[in-house]
Order: sequence, then structure tokens, then C-alpha cells
Amino acid sequence: MRVVLVVPTFPKLSETFVSNKAVGLAERGVDVHIVCASSPKEEWDNFAAGHRIHGLRDRVHLTAPSIRRGTITASLAEHARAAAAIPAPVRRNYLSNDTDGWGARIRHLLADAPVQRLRADVVHFEFGSLAVGRTDIGQHGGTAMTVSFRGFDLAYVGLENANHYRDVWTSADGIHVLSEALWRRALERGAPENLAHTVIPPAVDADSIQISEPRPGRLGTVDSPLRILAVGRLHWVKGYDHMLDAIARAVHQGLHVEVRIVGDGDLFEWVHYWRHDLGLDEIVTFVGALPADEVAQQFQWADLFVQASTFEGFCNAALEAQAHGVPVVSTDAYGLADNVEHGRTGLVVGRRDPASMASAIDALAADGDKRAAMGNAGAERARTRFGLHDQLDDWISFYETAIQRRR
Repeated sequence: MRVVLVVPTFPKLSETFVSNKAVGLAERGVDVHIVCASSPKEEWDNFAAGHRIHGLRDRVHLTAPSIRRGTITASLAEHARAAAAIPAPVRRNYLSNDTDGWGARIRHLLADAPVQRLRADVVHFEFGSLAVGRTDIGQHGGTAMTVSFRGFDLAYVGLENANHYRDVWTSADGIHVLSEALWRRALERGAPENLAHTVIPPAVDADSIQISEPRPGRLGTVDSPLRILAVGRLHWVKGYDHMLDAIARAVHQGLHVEVRIVGDGDLFEWVHYWRHDLGLDEIVTFVGALPADEVAQQFQWADLFVQASTFEGFCNAALEAQAHGVPVVSTDAYGLADNVEHGRTGLVVGRRDPASMASAIDALAADGDKRAAMGNAGAERARTRFGLHDQLDDWISFYETAIQRRR
């Protein structure tokens, strides 16, 4: 079975779920290929020389570049080579599509060229937004088309158009979502109730994770500050303003904390401003983006993981925290409510409610036994319900079913 994964960039440090999936499927014998617009050297360098991802280097295919001023001849030549590599019957299907003008036919042909020349059994768009305008890709070559919706694509992309995903719903041979909460959001965005869909949550390689040793007793004192960790892109959807507000409230009530935020993004200046405005400069440290092995070291440091998102498809970071035995305080933002088991692996509060989040942080700081119990429960839940082996089984079954639907 040949599967082509379509992503904007590969690999990407903030999207290890894609690289882990690709590596895992390849090791299961699936003929995996990745089509992307960019594959920067600096992203590859984030993975150690012995990392299994490097075995996929020759399976990464770049889309042809857009025609740029000053490089017209070279760009046209590359486009022509890409189009020529497409099987002739498929190429004729594109060019004979009389529902589009000639310009649109050629654009579609060139956009799909890297995928079509691979003659895949399945083309999988890893984000729903990537599939918009590409839904005829299977009709030309008889390839099954599947799509993942992971959160942001259903949360806010295309809200100005009620029919933004209409062609995706009607054309896909399989829809994947991370959680039932996300499927409910898909229904709100126009997905038919009878549309075939599959829930495959994120997974962790629990066998390779060292579970953190919890610090006992009450924390949050001068001598033993509570260590709080957050991991994620510096993006408005992650709710860092609400998280920092909650921490400021807890500090003003007498709790002593140390906070580390791992990640980078477009809101870098804004988040630094929020920290300063709330008087948290000496308390909150921005660590920046880190490779996976160094993020694991941060989980070993943490007493508590906090996720204040306003929307989440599921949240890999919160799952990884539980796998490391770190209790979680999170909002109930869509998939997070399926991710964190309230009262057992962490405490779940409402979105945009920093007062309740501050109270939850303080409650866990005061109770070492509860932190230890939640950490143990989280590690066990991650191991038994979100194992990487089971997830790969689910992906293979998902793709095989999509192929049967297409036939």
C-alpha cells in the first residue's frame, strides 16, 4: 500500500505527530511518501543523527515552485518536468475537465503533479485546510483521498464561508478527527451526520518515556516553589494570556512558583508583554522551541503542566505530560476534555476562566498525594489508551477502508 502524506513542511519540530506517524507506518511496511512545499535543513537538524526520521529523506517530494520574477524559464522548465512525470491518462483527465478554464486546469495539474506521479493508493491531507481546492485529486487517478482535521482547521479557518469545507465533506473517502469533541465541531461546520469518519487520537511511545519522580508534600513555598510547565506554539489559541493571568492570581494569593514556557511563534512579543504587564518577569521563563529529547527533560523538571487553550483538537503536549507522570491543569476546550480525565489525571476548568485555573493550581500545589496519584494515573492511561502501536493499527485500517470505498 502506497500512502502519500501532504503537509506544508516536513519535518517540523512542532509537528512530530506527523513524522512519528510516517516513520511508524514505514516500519510497518507501508510505502510512505511525503509531499510538501518545504523541507528546510534546519528542521532536519533538530533531529539527532541517529533518529529514525532520517530514513525518510528520500521519500520527501517538494511541490514545484511558483513562477517568480527573474526565474521564469527555470520555473517553467521545472513545472513542465513535473507535469510530464504524471501518467498520461491522468494528465488527460486534468486537461479535459471542461468545468474549469484552461488556466485552472493547468494550475490544478501542476499543483497535484508531485502527488499524481507517485501513483499512490491513498493521498492523505494531514490538515483539513490543505484539502480545500484539491478534492478532485482522487477523481483523476483513482486514488483514495483522506483528510485529517486536527483543530485549528475546524476552529477558525474559513469561518467567513459557511460552505468552506463542502467539497471536502462530499469528496473524501475518509475523514479523520482527533476526538469526538472535534467531530461535533465538524458537524457544526457542515459535515453531514452520516459522513464516514474515524476517531484516532494522538499517541505516545510510552515505553521510551521515563516517568517523572514526583516531589512530595506541599509545594508553592519560598523554599519549594511549584514548578509549572507549558509547551506549545506562541499562538492566540493556546490561551497564554489566560494562563499568565491565572499564575499572577495564584502568586498574589501567596503561592511561590517557577514557570517555564517551551515554544515559539508569532505572539512572541505579545506574550513577553503580558508577562511584564502582570509583574511575572522574575517568575516566567521563555525557553523557546526545543527538540523532543529536551522537551522530555522539561517534563522531568515539572510538578504541574498547564494548558489554557481556547480551542484544542486534542493536545499532544498535555498527553505527553500525562505519559511522563505529570498532573495537568487544563481548560475544557473541545478535545482537551477527552484528553485529561478530570479528577483522575488532572483538573479541568472552563475556558477563559483564570480565577478557576488559579484555584486548581493552588489546590494541586497543596496536596502532594493527589499530585502523585494523578501522575501515576496519567502515565497508566497514556500507556494503555494512547499507545503508538495501536494507533498505527488504526491508521492502516483507516487507509485500507478508504481504498475499498474508492473502488
